Order: sequence, then structure tokens, then C-alpha cells
Amino acid sequence: MLAEAKMRTGDINGGLTLIDNVRDFQGAGVAHVGGTGLTLSQALKELTMERLGALAFRGLSYFDLRRWGWTYAIANGGGRYGCTILYKGNVYTNAIFDYNFMDYWDVPGDETAKNPPSGDSAPVMNANY
Repeated sequence: MLAEAKMRTGDINGGLTLIDNVRDFQGAGVAHVGGTGLTLSQALKELTMERLGALAFRGLSYFDLRRWGWTYAIANGGGRYGCTILYKGNVYTNAIFDYNFMDYWDVPGDETAKNPPSGDSAPVMNANY
């Protein structure tokens, strides 16, 4: 997360160096990306690949996808494009995922009926779904 924060605040090389540190720690044998002059878009692509691989099965992927806006329907600007996946022994390139998940649940109607939200309350309905 520190690598992402550095990249999004202008320290792209600092974020890429952190990715290199993680790869070295894990003994990944993957080429370093720090100091290569990647653009923000290219650096974020490296970051997403690293997070989805290095942090698999640790319960963080959904929160990353939600933060990056991928969990919305493609019609609402979400989704994930250009993926390479292995499915039933076949490799698919340039795959598209339309997750269409709710990023949060609506507050139940009986709760808002008993305790009406004020004008400055947090949203009670999911505007993205």
C-alpha cells in the first residue's frame, strides 16, 4: 500500500523500488522495475500485478479491487481488461472481467424508517448499484 501511495503522490520510482524489495524478499527472480522510467500508468500496472500475485489468498484482493473501482459493472466504468487467465487447462489472453459487486450494502429499510438519516448523514443507498 505504501508503494501505491508513493506512486499516486508523484514518487513513482520510490513505489517501484518498494515493489523490487518485495520481489527480492520473496525470491521471485523477477527483473527490477525501479529506475526504469515507467509512467504512472505503467507503474500502477506493475503494482496491480504484484499485489494480485504476492498477496493472493490473504484476504486483501477484494479491497484492492473495490478501491481501484474494478468491482463496478462495466456499464458503470468498472471491470478489468487485458487479463491473462488459465481456465480448465486453456490460456485466455485479453480476457475481460465484469465483477458487478456491490461495494457496500444498503441500510435496511426498517432501520431508516425508525432512525431517519439527517441531511449530512453518510449515504444509506448504494449509488453505484
